[in-house]
Amino acid sequence: MIVADHVDLIVTSPPYHGAKKDYGPNFHGFSTYDEYLHFLAEYIYLCQQVGSEGMRICIVIDAMNRENPKDGEDYMYPVTHDLVRLVHELNCKNSNIYLRYLGEIHWYKNHGGGKNALGSFSPMKPVIRNNGESILIWVKGQKEFTNIDEKLVVATCENPDYLLTTEEYMKYTLGTWEIQPNADKYRHPAKFPSEIPHRLIKLLTFPGQVVMDPMCGSGVTLKAAQDLGRKFIGIDQNPSFCQISQDRLAGINRKGDAA
Repeated sequence: MIVADHVDLIVTSPPYHGAKKDYGPNFHGFSTYDEYLHFLAEYIYLCQQVGSEGMRICIVIDAMNRENPKDGEDYMYPVTHDLVRLVHELNCKNSNIYLRYLGEIHWYKNHGGGKNALGSFSPMKPVIRNNGESILIWVKGQKEFTNIDEKLVVATCENPDYLLTTEEYMKYTLGTWEIQPNADKYRHPAKFPSEIPHRLIKLLTFPGQVVMDPMCGSGVTLKAAQDLGRKFIGIDQNPSFCQISQDRLAGINRKGDAA
């Protein structure tokens, strides 16, 4: 059971609409883009219920090209823009949700951005090849945590590597992060690299605080939290993913060898 006001940071990556990923037998996808958007907004709404003032929510998400768009339809799903707007509208309609949009970090993957579509070498039918994703960040209420004494935490921290340095702050607060995609051995259809939760956890929490990933997949966020002296909670609808997360935290791969 997750107690309200218990979680300080959520770092997660929901399913991508139209990406044709296999998330397991319990996941059935979305019939329309609007259904997907409202799922994301409800998901974020539920996330904020487990945090207190100052809680941060980080969503790693990607805009996807629309296959065979009909006349009048966009060629790409503008997920990030629509989601920020939808959460803002929820703020206006509900007195029990108060999420403030902190901003967006662009994750630049530094690779080619997928295959060329037929004809895309010509100006006739150009295709925008996405070589990055977005990290959207919200804060619940005021930026400041109300449940922690910063001076006491810093003074009693058992490992200085758990604390954010000035150099890291200057690097991590930039709006673009160049990070290679995840290529580790743990099987999952949509892993983000460990450097992403590592930076977010260091930038947005203190040692001992609670990090949660409600769609933890192969446990990348959980392992980063463990390595940085944070408490963590992981949830996933796929039992096999839960086992992979446990393996990652235990330091073993799928064959039982040291990771």
